Amino acid sequence: MNFIYAQEDIKSDLPCLFLAGPSPRSNEVVSWRKEAIQYLESIDFDGYIFIPEPRNGVYPKDYIAQIEWEEQCLNVSDCILFWIPRNLTDMHGLTTNDEWGYWKCKAPEKLVLGFPKETVKVKYQEYYAKKLNIPISNDLRDSLDICLLKLNRNE
Repeated sequence: MNFIYAQEDIKSDLPCLFLAGPSPRSNEVVSWRKEAIQYLESIDFDGYIFIPEPRNGVYPKDYIAQIEWEEQCLNVSDCILFWIPRNLTDMHGLTTNDEWGYWKCKAPEKLVLGFPKETVKVKYQEYYAKKLNIPISNDLRDSLDICLLKLNRNE
């Protein structure tokens, strides 16, 4: 398994999974992606995992370059997990809302939607996931397993 972090060289010669969802905006908030990475490291999957956070924890100042990197990764990804652990204190997910809206229209077959049961303000995303037959889960590991099944079917 190959983890490709923000701004690193993009490869797509193997199945690709993008971990979309809100990113912490301060070092005091632990990223949900840490748990996802730990789980994925324990699984035998030959592919690339795109992580839109910097490996060293320091975001580059060039915001446009980050957007373009994410756009390239999203386009080459075979599956996109939208994990939305939204809370209104430190994990708003406003950019995630925009990305979800774009991708649910562009390629719903690539998507998996996940969010913890206690997550607020995800009824809209849940409504469209159901309407478009996008798999939904309230467990991060289960969401990742659904993604891996999708990727294995596409190989």
